[in-house]
Amino acid sequence: MNITREEAIKEVGEEVIKKIESESVEFTNRVTDGTPYNGYTEFSASVDLAHDDWDTLIMYVFVDNNAVFDPLDEIDWVGAIKSAEFRLL
Repeated sequence: MNITREEAIKEVGEEVIKKIESESVEFTNRVTDGTPYNGYTEFSASVDLAHDDWDTLIMYVFVDNNAVFDPLDEIDWVGAIKSAEFRLL
């Protein structure tokens, strides 16, 4: 189940969220057509956790398809991100 940024902060703390938000993201190759994110490309990043209940935090970032080009480091990430979701494993 995906959770919001605020829910993730409650579970693992703001420092962990800041850490994952500073990580490089990678294409997930998952199709977003037919979902609320139709027209967006999905990227993800993950961090290992030292937590009693969770081992890994994954952040999924959805970026407007028109903003995605190569090289990725030239993307205006702040302006292009439609949404971000988090998953604890």
